[in-house]
Amino acid sequence: MLKMLLIVFVTVFLRVEAHIKFTECQAEYYRNQPGNEDVVFDTDGPPCQNRRKRRGLTSQINLRWDNIFRNGKHIVPYFFEDGYENHRFGIINTENGTVNATEAMERMDEMLDLFKDFTCVEFVRLRTEEEKNQYDYKIMIVDEENYINGSCKSWSKNGRLRLEYQPQRLNMCPGAWALKNNTTMQHEAMHALGFKHEQSRPDRDDNVEIHPNVTGNSDYAKLTPDRWVNTSSPYDFDSVMHYPAYLIGSGEYEISVPGSNYQTPITANPVYPFSKEDIKQINQAYCSEEKTLLEKKITFLDKLVTILDFFSS
Repeated sequence: MLKMLLIVFVTVFLRVEAHIKFTECQAEYYRNQPGNEDVVFDTDGPPCQNRRKRRGLTSQINLRWDNIFRNGKHIVPYFFEDGYENHRFGIINTENGTVNATEAMERMDEMLDLFKDFTCVEFVRLRTEEEKNQYDYKIMIVDEENYINGSCKSWSKNGRLRLEYQPQRLNMCPGAWALKNNTTMQHEAMHALGFKHEQSRPDRDDNVEIHPNVTGNSDYAKLTPDRWVNTSSPYDFDSVMHYPAYLIGSGEYEISVPGSNYQTPITANPVYPFSKEDIKQINQAYCSEEKTLLEKKITFLDKLVTILDFFSS
């Protein structure tokens, strides 16, 4: 019961900061894109040594985790940093009101397992040093910014990074998995797969209005059409990659309905575990099958409903 109350406390009272951290090379690339002159990119890692121009992030997808393909799945290895289980979360600064991160790690494992259920991507946890040494490319889940300034921090690098950045870090404070309808882990994992935020689409202005206070934030930077592959997916307010409105004071919102002078918040509710369009785009980026696993499941369920309707009539 106590653990459930703590989860509710974290969900209701903490704003999760979920965003992308760029390598210096990625940031340099995006600074040169039209409209990004005043955008601040949160960077991490050594200075950029490679000055070669390259396409970088295209369509929401960057370097793919396509180096290991096993049993019909693209494998993304990951592990938790040493000592992660000793981090505390829950009611802050109350010795008897905190919970260690062991249960949170189990929940995060469950969230990552969902990818293999709906897509051809599988996150595989590495538990021993021997297992870690078998992979050059892998994600290390860390908790470097636990409850800074009252916020539950989460961020990820974008796409599979080069060897000099390996293992690449993904920051998740232990309580974050329960936020945003239990989709924060999927959100950061999709960043790691190479996807950007839904509100960064080139056609976003037809659907949302971004407040001037945050237009200089890279999490709201709009992709140019030539850097985005149109998958014919409609703008998706249900996507786990879409930010909520966030009230910023004076009755104005960070993301609002177009033409409302920032007064009417958009309704963005991430669907657990993913929206249909999230899965469609992951599969389109990573799968060669014409029909995705989700479509097969929907077809099966539709047929099952038809059969049940027949026998109940």
